[in-house]
Amino acid sequence: MATALVTMVYDDPELLRIWVGYYSKFTDRRNLYVVTHGHQPYVAEAAKGCTIIPVHRRPTYGQMDVDRWHFVSEFCSSLTRMFDTVIYNDVDELLVVDPDVASDPLAYIDEVSDEKVLSAFALEIMHRWSEEHDLDFTRPILNQRKYVRSNFTYCKPCVVRRPVVWVPDGHGIMHQPQPNLIDHLYLFHLKWIDRQFHIDRYERRYRMHEAAEGEDAVHVGAGTWIKSKAQYMRMTDDIEDLPIEKWGSGLDYADERKLFLEQYHGSNSGRFMSSRRVGRELRVLPERFVGAF
Repeated sequence: MATALVTMVYDDPELLRIWVGYYSKFTDRRNLYVVTHGHQPYVAEAAKGCTIIPVHRRPTYGQMDVDRWHFVSEFCSSLTRMFDTVIYNDVDELLVVDPDVASDPLAYIDEVSDEKVLSAFALEIMHRWSEEHDLDFTRPILNQRKYVRSNFTYCKPCVVRRPVVWVPDGHGIMHQPQPNLIDHLYLFHLKWIDRQFHIDRYERRYRMHEAAEGEDAVHVGAGTWIKSKAQYMRMTDDIEDLPIEKWGSGLDYADERKLFLEQYHGSNSGRFMSSRRVGRELRVLPERFVGAF
């Protein structure tokens, strides 16, 4: 089975190196499609051997992210005519199969389901700076971080075998009434992996948002990037106060997986997605995941 993996990148060299380094363990780099949103000099080195597709980046405008996701949907849809499976992840997202079940997420997806649209349960890697050091990007991430939080928003329908239309940021999809959540497959979201790293990243994206006003102000991401600095810092500080394994332990997310499926819903426009429920606790990732990326 032939699988293409796609990401679109802007101003994220550290995360692109992680994304390429991880997925290139499972497929030839030529099957990794790196779309550069504007001129990105670091991409030639970080994605060496990948299929690099530069596209024009207009000056910031209100519908930028909407237009970007139309492009992503159409590009990935066209690839489904040439590949058996197409996976789109933002550059801070990785699909990982439980090491107790399999070692190769791409082969695992092929083996377990022939559905046309598939999702993985989402876990955000969280940095507890009171006990974990600053991240060393030259070392594997999961050798340095052990806390995760569930987040329904990132249980994205990111594995496709037919043309699709994703809603902005890929959190939902058009005309897909039935979600297909793959057992033992996780989407790891890397946004929060290091306190100072994600604050610096926030500030760069917020500057894009504040470069224009009203209808011209670009909305970036799921909403956290456009919060005020004070709001964002409160969210950041609140991570330290999250209880650890208060309602469950490890990867026992059976109740949350059931809730995700129950809360998956559609609108009159044909748009389908689950709720934006974010876990209220941190879980300790089992040691078997150490070194996965």
